[in-house]
Parts: sequence; C-alpha cells; structure tokens
Amino acid sequence: MLLDLLKLLASQIEKEVSLNEISQHVLIDIKTVKRYIDLLVKSYVIFPLTPFSKNLRSEISGKNKYYFYDTGVRNGIINNFNRLDSRNDVGALLENCIIAERLKKNKNT
Repeated sequence: MLLDLLKLLASQIEKEVSLNEISQHVLIDIKTVKRYIDLLVKSYVIFPLTPFSKNLRSEISGKNKYYFYDTGVRNGIINNFNRLDSRNDVGALLENCIIAERLKKNKNT
C-alpha cells in the first residue's frame, strides 16, 4: 500500500493532491493515507507545499502539493531513469528541484 501511495504521489508532483482520490485509488481509509503521508513527511521523503491565497478560508481548505526531497528517490519509485530529452515529466522534475532547493536554503539560513 505504501509503495502504491508513493507511486501516486510521484506521478502528481506538480499537481494538487486529493487525499480522497488517493484513498479510493489505493483502497485504504483516508485516515491511513494521512498517517502514511505524515510518516513520509517526518522521514524526509516528501514535503507538502500548501496553497497560497488572499482568502484565508480557501487557503485552509485547499489541496496540498507534495514534492520529494530527492528526485532520484522519486525516479526510483516510478522506475524512470531516462535522459531528460526523452522524458515527459521534465517540467515536474524541474519544479520539484527548484522548490526543494529553495526549501533547503530557507531552512539553512
């Protein structure tokens, strides 16, 4: 179940993630999905990026995006180590890389 959850998160790194859809796809309870994601966040595999909105109510109810600290782990999960010129997820990888490096820089300063 955890590997299926990671595969779904790896395929959606540039998109907002619905925990309800994940729980339906992986066939586990949404509380279990939340616990697994919390475990992955606490073990520094993934990190959430919360949406920003001027309307606080919509910001709180918005869906998170999840990114990987290490894109090599992400590539290993989906088993795709092709060159960048033959991949269809170059934009998602670049977005993940930029956000992860910015997060690391902010935590170090």
